[in-house]
Amino acid sequence: MNLIRFKNLFKKHFQNSFSFYFLLMLIFTVGIIFGAVLIKALGDSPKEILLLKYSSAYFYNVFNNNYNKGGIFKKALFNNLIFIGITYLAGLANFGFIITPLIIFLNGGLLGYSVGYLTYNYGLKGFFISILGFYPQYIFYVVAIVSIGALSMTMSYKYKFSGSLKINKTKKLELIDYTFFIIVLTLILIIGCSYEGFISPIFLNLIN
Repeated sequence: MNLIRFKNLFKKHFQNSFSFYFLLMLIFTVGIIFGAVLIKALGDSPKEILLLKYSSAYFYNVFNNNYNKGGIFKKALFNNLIFIGITYLAGLANFGFIITPLIIFLNGGLLGYSVGYLTYNYGLKGFFISILGFYPQYIFYVVAIVSIGALSMTMSYKYKFSGSLKINKTKKLELIDYTFFIIVLTLILIIGCSYEGFISPIFLNLIN
């Protein structure tokens, strides 16, 4: 697939699926708010620490006494590959409308919870650290995650309402394009994982 065709296909997809993008961005934003509110609701309870452990690859590794940047990168990559795999298959199995919004909400909630924890416990210092420690990788994550989610929902819509389960030539081409888009967006996610693994810890270690 050449660059021009890829650009035109994605532009057409974005225009036709704009409602999905808008909905997923709204769900992601609600997830962030929910995560930030949840940290205050839990206070200093053990559940706060338990959730924090799973809110990011950095905290997961730190709670397991692993400060190795390569380990943080691998954990971030593993988490995101699971997301990609589930979302990709959901699009093919007509479950994209159900699973994708839940995953997007979860991702927003984890970001809100992580930032909320640092801000709630470390004040202004924690907030500024979170800007450098979490937000940069989420620029890549949001672009990729929301796009993958919209692609999944679009595929679910097409297959569900196509009226036929037979894989014809047109559907085969759509499946190839769908897979190619997912691969490209996975590369964008890997850039975010690289930041989270190798650069983000430099700033997050300042909270110690």
